[in-house]
Amino acid sequence: MKRKECLMTLDIQDNPLFYFGPVHCREGELTSFVQNLTNIPVKSIDVEFTATIAGKDHYKVMSTGPLTGHSQVQLIPGLED
Repeated sequence: MKRKECLMTLDIQDNPLFYFGPVHCREGELTSFVQNLTNIPVKSIDVEFTATIAGKDHYKVMSTGPLTGHSQVQLIPGLED
């Protein structure tokens, strides 16, 4: 692994938004896209969803699975009332 990739790997946990970008959600449906902004593949990213629907709180954690460099994945948590 190259020196720059080693430093990025060490920094990812402290500064995830520098390396992984959320993409805007679609209106009316809770969905999210996660982008790997680096050229370093990752094993998985956990994303926490919280929402209040009809006065009821919902919570769900989803994993992206493997992400290659400069790739994107869509997550649909399916939160319903």
